[in-house]
Amino acid sequence: MRDLVVPYLFDAGNAASVRMPTRFLYLFVAATTLTGCAGGPGPGDRGYAFNLAGAYYGRAHLEGAPIDARASFRTARGGRVSGTFEVPSATIVGDVDGVIVDDLLRIRVGYRSLGGCDGVIEGILTIEPGGEIVEGPVTVRDCGEPVAGRLALRRTPPDGTGAASGADQSFSGSPPERAER
Repeated sequence: MRDLVVPYLFDAGNAASVRMPTRFLYLFVAATTLTGCAGGPGPGDRGYAFNLAGAYYGRAHLEGAPIDARASFRTARGGRVSGTFEVPSATIVGDVDGVIVDDLLRIRVGYRSLGGCDGVIEGILTIEPGGEIVEGPVTVRDCGEPVAGRLALRRTPPDGTGAASGADQSFSGSPPERAER
């Protein structure tokens, strides 16, 4: 096995060298590279800024018509998102399946309405830092032609009142506003 001659780095006055086997140098470089690339938390990890958790409410705007919506999200390790999605006025309840990549949620909601129509809602939504707001374009496919629209949801406060910072958060207003970047 070849040896590398490595000068002492700790004592500038000492010009002595030490012999180090090459494999130890490779192991050292690999270990420092791996620990340097570890970085911060990822999707689903505690502390990740774009995880979704808890109850959300808001609106879907489909063909210009606002439709009240509610959702419940849970983010698992690796960014997998599951939960439920509900449109009370249309008696639609569906299962959420999604994944978070950076600050985006790729979402798919499969549902069956009481009218017996199977459908799917798909979209790529932007998540605001902290996971407070999630919004973006969606497409709804069911018994009729596909419909394009926009979905905007805001996290419901833990107290369950539907009000955040004293503001009225009922469904009678406009959808949650997206924070400025």
